[in-house]
Amino acid sequence: MKKGIKLAIILLSSLMVFSGLVFAQANDMLNIIGNGDFTKELSLNQPDEEGFVDTKGSWVLHTNSGGIAKGYLENGAFKAEVTDAGQQEHSIQLMQGPVNLERGKKYQITFDARSDSNNGIVIKLGADARRSWTAYIQDNKTLSTEMKTYQVEFVMGQETDENTRFEIWLLNEGNYWIDNIVLKETGQVEMVAEGTKTEADEDKVENWELVWSEEFNSSEINTDIWNFQLGNGPDWNQDGSPDAWGNEEAEYYTEDNAYIENGKLVIEAREETRIDMGKRLHYTSARLNTKDKYTFKYGRIEVRAKLPEGGQGIWPAIWLLGSNEDTAIWPACGEIDIMEYLGHEPNIIHGTSHGPVSAGPGIGHKYELPLGEKFSDKYHDFILEWDEDELEFYVDDVLYHVVNKYEAGEADWVFDHDFYMLLNLAVGGSWPGYPDDTTPFPQTMKVDYVRYYQDTDSRTIDDEKWDSEYEEMY
Repeated sequence: MKKGIKLAIILLSSLMVFSGLVFAQANDMLNIIGNGDFTKELSLNQPDEEGFVDTKGSWVLHTNSGGIAKGYLENGAFKAEVTDAGQQEHSIQLMQGPVNLERGKKYQITFDARSDSNNGIVIKLGADARRSWTAYIQDNKTLSTEMKTYQVEFVMGQETDENTRFEIWLLNEGNYWIDNIVLKETGQVEMVAEGTKTEADEDKVENWELVWSEEFNSSEINTDIWNFQLGNGPDWNQDGSPDAWGNEEAEYYTEDNAYIENGKLVIEAREETRIDMGKRLHYTSARLNTKDKYTFKYGRIEVRAKLPEGGQGIWPAIWLLGSNEDTAIWPACGEIDIMEYLGHEPNIIHGTSHGPVSAGPGIGHKYELPLGEKFSDKYHDFILEWDEDELEFYVDDVLYHVVNKYEAGEADWVFDHDFYMLLNLAVGGSWPGYPDDTTPFPQTMKVDYVRYYQDTDSRTIDDEKWDSEYEEMY
């Protein structure tokens, strides 16, 4: 071979190797997260009380709610051995943080994974408690028994979060292998900017007219309006046991625990035993809804109620579910929690929206009474004002939370169809925990009325400010 040709081949080979190295380095630079190829040690840094975690550019295996697992590096990949999947979907998490997600940016996640028996995982990028555990993307995958590449794409619809948590939930008992995790930017979309006009400006172009009400003035609950949901929930997973309404609730719902008294609907939680599909439950209560009987779409919904005394494990709610839930399975149907109350925090209520992106954590905010006051002391008005691009949550006409379509992201906005109402008093569950020796029984939620108004003023305003002053204070 001539020396010139041989030299050219050597140079070409060197160039190809160099180009490959440059390409690999460039690809690594595109990856927003660290140690995606698991060439470095795992982190030992666990989340703090508010959920913030700094894993120093690596990953940590985090267990909670009864989950038991161990994780380690094996042949250049992460391996998890899950011996107890725990009480919640998020009981076992492979986690990295903080990760910076910028509003309006398009992102792509790719990773290789397998399991030993077609186990399920959830991919979630979301906030910690300081932003109400909001999910920016939450996607379920069922893994093959062979190593395959999976992909998720999303747009960051909410405000930039420099403290995002990247979580992979391991849903089942068994073994998992995960490798080559990449999170990269793929583009940008134009987002609507927050305006400057406040609710005071919007009030000037609103004229609320009462179109329907339920005053509870009859001697019995009106079954032309209300349905009773009974038991401890349907057997959705068909394992022969009720599914605790999807929230690990501990009560058995009956018709006997709701009644009319002095013009008020009373929902009473009692400490007493019932059996449902062989499952022993130690509390009874009631859950009513208006499904297929009365629905709401836009307008002002006002519910005047006096909440239970409280205590560990008490969980009343006034809420709405999308009427299309049978075809658009939750959370695609949407959920609006006008009021939720955790009995161990007797001066605080929460307002939250749940859509297909925010999912279980939802987009929520709390309202807190002045120190020393409790929601069981007197009746309060819990109010939702709802239009084509905004949900506004009030207590006694004080605005405390706003969910704007463009702030939340249009992919999460599933609030443009009919919803029905639910009133219930749960006992126990994944969020409030369970009653203890200090929790008194019986307890009651009393509802004075439900009133529904529509805006008869056709005018509107543009350039709205998304957050209430109350939100900015907290």
